[in-house]
Amino acid sequence: MKNCTPAIVAFSAVLALWISPPAAVAQELPDLMQQAEDLLGRPVDTEEALRLLQQSGVTPDQLRERLVREGFSRAAADPYLAVLEGRATRVPAGTNPLPLFQVLTGVDLASQIAEQQDSLRLAEQFGPGVDAVDSLPPEPPGPMVFGREMFRRFTNQFAPPRAGPVPDSYRVGSGDELVVVLTGDVEVAYRLTVSRDGWIVLPDVGRVAVTGLSLGALRRVLRGRLSAAYSGLSDGPDATTFLEVSLDNLRANQIYVIGEVERPGAYEVSGLATVLSALYRAAGPLRTGSFRNIRVNRGGRLAATVDLYEYMLGGDASADIRLEQGDIIFVPVAGRQVEIDGAVRRPGIYEVQPTDGLNDLIRFSGGVAADAFVGSVQIERILPPEEREPGRHRALINASATNLMLDGPGAELADGDRVAIFAVTEDRVSSVRISGGVWRPGAYAAESGLRLSQLLERAGGLLPDAVLGRAQIQRMQPDRTRRMISVSLERDAAGVLVTDPGIEPEDQVFVFAQRNLREERVVSIGGWVREPGVYLFVDGMSVRDLILRAGGLRTGAFLGAVDVARVTIAQTYGDTITQNFTIALDSSIVFDASRRPTGSGVRPGTREDFVLANLDAVYLRKAPGFEPQRRVIVTGEVMFPGPYSLQTRGERLTDLLQRAGGLTPEAYREGLQLWRAEPNPSGDTLSAVAIAAQAVGDTSSNLQRFREDQVGLAPDTLVNRTRQEELDQIARARSGSQTAADSIVSAARRREAAARTQRTRVSVDFRKALEDPASSQNILIEPADSIFVPSFIPTVDVGGAVEAPAKVLYRRGAGVGYYISRAGGYTADADKGRTRVQLANGEVDTRGGKFLFFGGGIAKPNPGSTITVPKKPPKQGGISFAQIATIFSSLATATATIIIAAR
Repeated sequence: MKNCTPAIVAFSAVLALWISPPAAVAQELPDLMQQAEDLLGRPVDTEEALRLLQQSGVTPDQLRERLVREGFSRAAADPYLAVLEGRATRVPAGTNPLPLFQVLTGVDLASQIAEQQDSLRLAEQFGPGVDAVDSLPPEPPGPMVFGREMFRRFTNQFAPPRAGPVPDSYRVGSGDELVVVLTGDVEVAYRLTVSRDGWIVLPDVGRVAVTGLSLGALRRVLRGRLSAAYSGLSDGPDATTFLEVSLDNLRANQIYVIGEVERPGAYEVSGLATVLSALYRAAGPLRTGSFRNIRVNRGGRLAATVDLYEYMLGGDASADIRLEQGDIIFVPVAGRQVEIDGAVRRPGIYEVQPTDGLNDLIRFSGGVAADAFVGSVQIERILPPEEREPGRHRALINASATNLMLDGPGAELADGDRVAIFAVTEDRVSSVRISGGVWRPGAYAAESGLRLSQLLERAGGLLPDAVLGRAQIQRMQPDRTRRMISVSLERDAAGVLVTDPGIEPEDQVFVFAQRNLREERVVSIGGWVREPGVYLFVDGMSVRDLILRAGGLRTGAFLGAVDVARVTIAQTYGDTITQNFTIALDSSIVFDASRRPTGSGVRPGTREDFVLANLDAVYLRKAPGFEPQRRVIVTGEVMFPGPYSLQTRGERLTDLLQRAGGLTPEAYREGLQLWRAEPNPSGDTLSAVAIAAQAVGDTSSNLQRFREDQVGLAPDTLVNRTRQEELDQIARARSGSQTAADSIVSAARRREAAARTQRTRVSVDFRKALEDPASSQNILIEPADSIFVPSFIPTVDVGGAVEAPAKVLYRRGAGVGYYISRAGGYTADADKGRTRVQLANGEVDTRGGKFLFFGGGIAKPNPGSTITVPKKPPKQGGISFAQIATIFSSLATATATIIIAAR
């Protein structure tokens, strides 16, 4: 099912976990049911399963096959089928509904659930924030520093084990929980927690210091202490009492990761955590951090130095020591970093030790690629300060490649070096290439004595439409330019090429095919067909064939004739551009017998099966007597508000209101508002479902529901292709990401909103229309009109540049000044001359501009009106007196200068 409800998705998420649970989090059915209820926010019952099964439309056999395919029992659906088939009244209590949800939804969220479970386990092991790897800043463009990708991936590969045996080398510390078991002559077990001071207390023995002891050493100490109380406990073969010591709960150590790491700080880690575990907690070294000199400080001394390259390149984790309480992991700044690029298996930036050379760098990068040219290796080096000159700060060094693949470090490297290993060229100097009208174009070996006929034979021979009169051979010359050699592919009576020149290395042979020497032939079809567009033209295609390729006719198509426009192709100038034909519509493509053309509007055609030509344009028109449902909306104080379909082309305002039951006693006639929008042009070619849905005010979501309810009808017969593809896209997105689905829905809504035209208010004197239905105020209703009849509003709303905006009770005959005074009067910046009154029916009247001292009038408000007083626009900056004086002074000075110069 493509339209999965959130409830179904929630059930599927739980089912995905139930079917293949991780070994560590396998759950019983009650737990899964509880998770489903938590996701749904309500109890889970079998009614959901029954409803889903009823809506699916699958047969009992199909349902049972799906159950078996998903790993369930065939009988899992029997209780539900019995209810739907009338053999039972209800599903027995305790029936498991989860398998039914799984097979009916088909939504696979197992991978997402696994990631969620991994996230939960990591959070339990490492604490909050460990699953926030995605929040790391993005890597800058350019080569990757080798090793960083391992720490940036979301994985639990470095998580220390939570269960299983502990190695004998594990050192016991404060907080560990020990299990001491004696068997044989004595059957006793003790669960002991190591105290803060590092002690445990054993009955009959007393206090024993254990901190710092390895698990193996602890067994020996306890055996020695307990042997004094239990005579049968010994290391010899005659022992009758046996001792076993293990760890139940491991302590948590607090360690510190500092230096050049992504997340420096203090961390609580398991007692089995190692340096790699801690580095993963800190998201690994920065680009500037060292991967080869990571230091572990313990108790004021250096406990270990870890080179991650040994682990990442060779799998050697011997230096990955186990961490103790208070350990400090310090990642210093990286040493020498060298970039390698080109024909190597793993390009990137690598950290090299002082003893590492070029060969070591190539080994770090995985070795050279198969297409590497090892004859020369180029190193771009930043010169040391003492060797730099003006304009010369870098140098290119050609390293010797004779010992590149041998043992030894190779050429020396410096910090900041860029090493480039080039690939061999793509040129095939011993090959020729043939293309065009042959069965197997491509490159072939240029053997000595190869001739054109042999090359054609190797290429599978000529295509049937190959041009025999002329082929081309482009031959490489010593100066690396090409020379054209034209040849004929004609054959003599014996089938031998008349011209059979020799073929030389690097020749390019072009054989032309007629199919590649002409444009594609196409025809187009538009109007009232289901899939208008451009189609490839084939010889013998008729109008009937093209209409069938376009998916057939739409509802409302004119069934009498079809127009064909044909391009005139003439080699001389003339007035005729196209020829137009009116063709009788072939009755074999009219599948609705009840909709045969009738009336005098049918135009005679030339013949039924009209053969098309290249570039013909076919157009099917709408039947003159067909109009889709034209919907208008009536809301407010009418007896029966809602959508209405226009009955006649001459339906007027009062007719529509009469169909709506007339006005209620609370209706305010003077406030009636009529809003008009131009119909959507695409409405002329609506599908049958869209036409039906438009009549009840729904052209979007109900289309899919209507399609699902029509059993046995193909989707394309009900919903146009664009809408169906959009619904499928949303369903696919919802099966993987709700965010992606929401973005698709939002984009579709934006497209629909952009297609709507702006509504405008139509000024109507409704009272006059009611009193005199023959007056011009009783206007014709147009499709997409919206009529609103408000209830009586006893106030006038005053706002804008007034002291106290308010709703003032209406007073018969009062003018604008009365209501503004009740709102506190004008503010200092009020633009009184532009005061605006919007009457209850939407009409707007603005106080006119003034001529001298005579001002324009303004309408008196009626109940429900709105008075708006705008503010004065800000004044433009004028010229001050001081500026005027400066200007006149400058002019006087300039005039005096000119007079003096004239003398």
